[in-house]
Amino acid sequence: MPKFSSYTVSPTVLPVDTFLIHQVSSNAEKQITLSTLKNTIFSQISSIADLRALDVSLYVADQVVSVLGYYSINDGGQGEFYYDPLSVAAENNGTIIRPASGIGRWYRILDGTLNVKFFGATGDGVTSDTAAFAAALLIGGAIIVPAGTYKLGELTVSVAKTRLICEPDVTLNVPVLGVGNAAIKVTADDFAIFGFPKLFGPFTGVYVADENGIEMVGTSSLNRLSGLTLEVEVSNFGSGGIFAKWTNNIDIRPDSYVHDCGYTGMQFLSCTRGKIIGTRVEKITPGTAGNAYGITLTHDTTGYNLDPNAGTKQALNPFCQDWDILANFVEEVPVWVGIDAHGAYGVRASNNNVYNCKGGIHIAGSSGDAAGYAGWDNEVTYNLVDSRKSTGLAGTSPNLGLGINVAGGATLYGRRLWVVGNTVYGYGIVSNSGGTPSISAEATVGAVVSGNVVESWGGVGINIDDATDVLVEGNTFHKLANPADTVAMCIRNQIASATRQRVLGNSIDEDTGTAAREGFRTAATTRPMLGGNDFKAATSDQFVSTSTSNFHNGGDRAITKGIDLGAGGGTTTLDLAELVWGAKEIILYLTAGAAIAISNITGLKVGTKVMLIVQNGSSNITFTRATAALAGGVDFVGGSYDTLALVCYASSGGVQWVELSRASNS
Repeated sequence: MPKFSSYTVSPTVLPVDTFLIHQVSSNAEKQITLSTLKNTIFSQISSIADLRALDVSLYVADQVVSVLGYYSINDGGQGEFYYDPLSVAAENNGTIIRPASGIGRWYRILDGTLNVKFFGATGDGVTSDTAAFAAALLIGGAIIVPAGTYKLGELTVSVAKTRLICEPDVTLNVPVLGVGNAAIKVTADDFAIFGFPKLFGPFTGVYVADENGIEMVGTSSLNRLSGLTLEVEVSNFGSGGIFAKWTNNIDIRPDSYVHDCGYTGMQFLSCTRGKIIGTRVEKITPGTAGNAYGITLTHDTTGYNLDPNAGTKQALNPFCQDWDILANFVEEVPVWVGIDAHGAYGVRASNNNVYNCKGGIHIAGSSGDAAGYAGWDNEVTYNLVDSRKSTGLAGTSPNLGLGINVAGGATLYGRRLWVVGNTVYGYGIVSNSGGTPSISAEATVGAVVSGNVVESWGGVGINIDDATDVLVEGNTFHKLANPADTVAMCIRNQIASATRQRVLGNSIDEDTGTAAREGFRTAATTRPMLGGNDFKAATSDQFVSTSTSNFHNGGDRAITKGIDLGAGGGTTTLDLAELVWGAKEIILYLTAGAAIAISNITGLKVGTKVMLIVQNGSSNITFTRATAALAGGVDFVGGSYDTLALVCYASSGGVQWVELSRASNS
């Protein structure tokens, strides 16, 4: 006789007092009356062992026995079983029980859910419960995991739509695993864990290759798995806590917690449509080959540059795409980066807090054989990236320099990128003008870097090397990490070919501590556009152009410049065409090793104000009446701290400058 798995009362369809028993093998149903069902309950017995020992020759088809526990009464494995004398199905020690002698099988009557204790799981933390979990997972569906500590080995989920529904205080302890193994390996669609169990591995502080907590891997980018939903705490695995590849529709739920793993907290390769929201990731170390990540979206880079579809979503190992990484807390990734994407399409990293990591948030170009490629349409917005611990104490991770990085690749630049409203504290390498800024938008097209706050920084604040159509707007630069920083540039581009760069409304905050040396330095031969910047607190130059062209017209004011007139004496003309064209006010700090006269200042627009300040210790500097209308018809002769204020009256001809004021402070 075929086996049956459940019965339900359905008085609106069936005659009164009639049940349906579902036939599993044929998906058919059988009616049985209440009186018949009552008559079939022959006895109550204590355990599954007692059920096996029953003399089935005394039972007829569909007769029911109530079993009061798996090992003992009320241990969670209790239930009712009916007898099928014709079944030869394989025993699974939970829902199908084979008699010790005789024919047939006993079938557990189910209400739609399984329980790992139906299969003999103890949850005592000592007895291995691997076989019990494995048997339940082979059936799939909704599987209840009662409170307890379950000692497990590697498990495989091979049935689609499997759910582990964990009651409070569930611990899944995997004391032995090893290279290439996962505690829970998912090979079917739509797997979920609910209830925030603690999944603990065997990690001893040493990196173990591909030893993961939860792993879900499709066959290829064209043959993907889909559906991974997790509410879980994962810790103590030699490689990663959560790992997926070629998988779509991933949801890591709020309050999930991953910590104390050797290489990554969460790692996703070539995965599409994912959410990591409100999670906590911390203590990811020691890493391998100088890398470790809190959360990383990446891909297999091997041979990527040889793929004819490289740089597109059709590549064999494409970048991850369409992800939300929101409101997560990441702390202590001392080897590399807190939140990372090696190339990405449509990744939104917002409102995350990243503390005490070597690097903060990198949604940038890829690496390895894909190092020349980057993605597009990525956002890094309203995050806090802080090199300190979350307690406010000094961090223990080395400073990589890159608090936020959206830099592109040499072959394919990053495109349409937003870095908006972030606070970056303690990043940028002191006295380093290389590729280690607090924020990098290098090698990008159409990037917006706006409204960010850079604090306690070093070297370069925002790097826009070779960025085209970039807007750097409304960013604020606070004090330097080290007053002795010899670079300290707020915004920097050192690529001559960079075009269409707009630097608008940025400022140095004059709070306590040492301000930046320079506001904006560029090597671009195409004029950048400036406007509304306030870099007057810069201790050296507000704007520096190292190319042969001027800055583009803008509304900047109080531009400062230090000029050493040398020790040659004589008469000279100051050409300021390379400083800032269109500035409203320029302050010149002048020094000379021998008395010298200035006959004219050229290269500025009519209406520009210039303040000359003679530096302490300088020889006398004279501004003559050759092209200027000076008060009282007297040349200005300035010593230490003396000042002369002028306004440009005409760009050529006789009188080009008119005195506004002078002060003798020597």
